[in-house]
Amino acid sequence: MLIFIGLLAKSATLPLYIWLPRAYHVAPAPVCALLSGVTENLGVVVFFKLFVQTVHAPEGFMVFTAALGIMSSIVAAGVALGRPTIRELLAYSTVSQLGFIFLGLAIAGYYGIVGGLLYVLAHALAKAGLFFTAGVVEETTGTEELEKLGGFYRRAPVLAGAAALLVLSMIGLPPMLGFFAKVVLVIAAVRENLLLGVGAIVAALFTVLYMSRLYVRMFLGPERTVPVRGVSGFVVGLVGVLATASIATGLTWFLIARYLEPALAGVIGS
Repeated sequence: MLIFIGLLAKSATLPLYIWLPRAYHVAPAPVCALLSGVTENLGVVVFFKLFVQTVHAPEGFMVFTAALGIMSSIVAAGVALGRPTIRELLAYSTVSQLGFIFLGLAIAGYYGIVGGLLYVLAHALAKAGLFFTAGVVEETTGTEELEKLGGFYRRAPVLAGAAALLVLSMIGLPPMLGFFAKVVLVIAAVRENLLLGVGAIVAALFTVLYMSRLYVRMFLGPERTVPVRGVSGFVVGLVGVLATASIATGLTWFLIARYLEPALAGVIGS
């Protein structure tokens, strides 16, 4: 249980998520991209390695973890919907998506594990790209307040297009990897328990709402700020690479799932 509590803190899951928004508030954008895209995902991967592949925790414990994961996902998504800054919204989004991954890995079975691991990759690509996007917007406009932003697509149309693809992956629309991962996870939740399935759908709908708000506030509408510096072409290219990777992995998701099957055979069979 102490190891499990440590993993909840590492993965910023309810109720041990309070440190994450504060860390993202002060860290540079590249560090936030690393934290959200790689480091925070390690907690759910360690949970999978320890409690699914190795220890084989009791069914009641896994049901509790799945319920905690979906509760964390819904609560954090609701908070993200009302956050006033880019970083706060993305921070609570990270908490929400990690809860979604916990749901799938705790359910286990083929759909839960494959969906959870696919979503780890989808979240790493999309969220890292969105934090790099946030860094460009902040440095160019001098603010991260969503109410003060708007019309940034005029200054960085390539960035706006790449960010749109990453937002679509987070929302879960084809052909992005996030779509296929989210569909598999929802199938796993519905097959396991109707309440978990409904919770997964509610969390997914919240993701649509706060991600749409983020994109509209940053890129659409009239310009509300005077640029304080130019747009970094290198970072725009990096966001484009991550968006391309999200499409490529989405189109080949079945190959990734097939690659995972041999390693999961013993777990699923048990």
